[in-house]
Amino acid sequence: MVPTFSRGNLGPTRVPLARSVGGIRHDSVLFCEEITTLAYRSLESGPLGEPVTAAVLDGVVLAVRRALGDAI
Repeated sequence: MVPTFSRGNLGPTRVPLARSVGGIRHDSVLFCEEITTLAYRSLESGPLGEPVTAAVLDGVVLAVRRALGDAI
């Protein structure tokens, strides 16, 4: 899971997420350098919102690769 915060500086491992994309309520920042686990029970009620766009997902994949030290 990539944590989402309502505030944060942008950078090579962070991806902006506009309000309403994926069901998020506020403009937010995905901190792709802070990948963590999620308890399975958190998923029992289903997704929190709609899937994000392919462009956002591509940005997250790139940011995670950077965070892991992949030469891009």
